Amino acid sequence: VAGRIRIALGSALGESYSYAQKKVLGRIAFHGSGNDPTSRAFSEGVGETLAMRLTQLTATYPVEVVPPREVHAASVTDAEQARKVFGANLALEGSLSQSDHLIRVSYSLVDTTTRHQVRADSVMLRDRINTV
Repeated sequence: VAGRIRIALGSALGESYSYAQKKVLGRIAFHGSGNDPTSRAFSEGVGETLAMRLTQLTATYPVEVVPPREVHAASVTDAEQARKVFGANLALEGSLSQSDHLIRVSYSLVDTTTRHQVRADSVMLRDRINTV
């Protein structure tokens, strides 16, 4: 999942959007469908993994990834706050939902000034932990 999102974001950054010298916020809201500790831990783990993978874009594009710890410490929860607090021009938002043994990871790259989606997609995964 992280690799697919990284490729999509790299593609978006390479297009004619002219996002040179702008920041990508690793994750703002990456919420799971459940409120139990396991769902929260899974959502946080996916968000951390994405942030780590997004830093790989910095080698190719003039992008800075704001670490999730900084986002959490500043209590940033939406694209507008990301722009105000970190000067972010782009924000990555996402959600997780689970049904039986399938997990859907949805994400969108948002322009923090206009609040328009630059890119969005979703990925379906089979929950291998519960099916073993």
